[in-house]
Amino acid sequence: MNAFMVWAQAARREMAQQQPRLQNSEISKDLGKIWK
Repeated sequence: MNAFMVWAQAARREMAQQQPRLQNSEISKDLGKIWK
């Protein structure tokens, strides 16, 4: 697993809790923007 995947696991959980209406695809896009 690369560094992004490790970071994204925790960040995805947190974002999903904060914004439960977001679909997984939207969360993935947002995580990609934050990572850059």
